[in-house]
Amino acid sequence: MNPPPARRNVTAVLMRPSAGDASMLEKALTGLAREHTILAPPSGRRFDARQACTLALVSGPDLVLLIGGEVRLGYGDVAQLLDGYEGGARVVIGDRRALAGRALRPLAGLAFGIWRNDMGSPVRLYDAEALQEVIAHVPPASSHPTLLMSMVEHRLRFSVKEIRLRNAAETPRQEDPVTALAETLTGLTELLSFRTAARAIR
Repeated sequence: MNPPPARRNVTAVLMRPSAGDASMLEKALTGLAREHTILAPPSGRRFDARQACTLALVSGPDLVLLIGGEVRLGYGDVAQLLDGYEGGARVVIGDRRALAGRALRPLAGLAFGIWRNDMGSPVRLYDAEALQEVIAHVPPASSHPTLLMSMVEHRLRFSVKEIRLRNAAETPRQEDPVTALAETLTGLTELLSFRTAARAIR
């Protein structure tokens, strides 16, 4: 896959400790971005979504790549994400195969009347201005911030492209159905409580 025609300044944020992933991203972004910065929390800690977005925007990048969960991106995945942006999308989402994420799609449809395949995906590439608008509407201490971010993107009518991450490791590994159910119920509760606030977003 060829690099995007207009190379951008990209900040990538790993929302959990790097465990070697920063060096993989470094290799990919060296070939695909004009300039790049990679951020990751110290060992034993994680960034929440608001913290990750705030840190990412400090250096004034063109694009912000958020990587949550245990996803490990390959060169081809990063190239696809950047190609999606160059194709006209303000937000490019990598799909999520997790059980809880799949279960939340129809529940989000019930809560908001919207069916989105990218619900809660942990891999998201944003135009920096779009990210500033989105994160301003997400409440602090959210248990499922990327789920709410999907809803805000819809309300703001941003152009969103979804891609399949072909080179990323399958993550999370074998999920516990009980844990997935608990996550789904927590996500549905948060969706319903966010419903009124989401309707006011223009």
